[in-house]
This record gives sequence, structure tokens and C-alpha cells, in this order.
Amino acid sequence: MKIISVEEMISKGIKKSKTLREALIKAYWKDIVDKMEVKSEVIKIKDEILIVKVEGSANLHFMTMKKNIYLENIEKLLKGKYIKKINYKLGKVNLQNKLQNKLEEIEEAEIIKDVDYSIYSLEERIELLAQASKKREKYLLQNGYSKCIQCGNLFLGNNLKCPKCRGIEDKTVVNKY
Repeated sequence: MKIISVEEMISKGIKKSKTLREALIKAYWKDIVDKMEVKSEVIKIKDEILIVKVEGSANLHFMTMKKNIYLENIEKLLKGKYIKKINYKLGKVNLQNKLQNKLEEIEEAEIIKDVDYSIYSLEERIELLAQASKKREKYLLQNGYSKCIQCGNLFLGNNLKCPKCRGIEDKTVVNKY
């Protein structure tokens, strides 16, 4: 009986399973498209075509221009040419679900839970919550959020000031970022 390495098993699985290819692309989407991960999400693979939902026509145009780079990154990831083309569809990307999933996956951003707070003094509890808050802020800043130079709030976007400090009312900001 021949011993097979895990890497060899995965490469054989990728050759046979479209579902595994799709799962790998979804898992490594940030590595494939970098910061555009926030504005896009993989929908499915159909007939060697990757279908991706993109929020906003400007993002769609940008990703269309980078299509060949994304295909090369996918080819490197899957160690083969399993995706021939990328089709983009305009639509709303659910950022809340994406962010929530990331926060649950990454240990650094996880808020402290299952802690018996009764054994800590009030000062220690505040310190634990402050540490968790700093970890969450660090995670958000690394994943597309910016810190307003005027008020210090975190917001999604690349501007120096948050929409509120720029004078944009909350009602007009919906789906802007």
C-alpha cells in the first residue's frame, strides 16, 4: 500500500471536483483579488466560468481590467487551468455577513467569550474588553476600513474623513461603500 500525502490528495480532488475548486477559490478570494475582496464575492463556477458578484459599476470596470491577473492567481492556487473565464454580475455584496464570518474565523478579532467575569474586578473587565476592541479595530483596518482623521470612527472606504464628517447625511450613504 502506497502512502499518499495530503497535498497529493488535494491536487487529485481539485482535478475531479468542481465543488472543491469553488470552495478553494472562495476561501482564498482575498489572496486572488486583494482589496477588491470587500466589494466582490464568488457566486459559483459553471462550465469553467467563474461567476462573481461585484458591487458598483466602477468596481466592475476595475475588476474587468484586472481579469487576466485574477485568472493567473487562480491558476497558481489550483495548480492548473480549471477556470477559462470570469464573468461579473452587478449586485449588492452583503458586507455584514462577510465581516461577521471573518470575525468568527480569525482568532485575533474574536471578542472574548466564555469568560467568567465574576472572578475579575471591574478594572480587569474593562481591560479585557479594551484588548478585544483593539484587536477588532486592527482587524477592520487591515480589511478595507479606514479611521476618520477628524472623529476617529471606523468606516468602510479610502477617504480621510468618514461620511458624517464630510457632511453626508446617513440617508444618502446607504450602499455608497
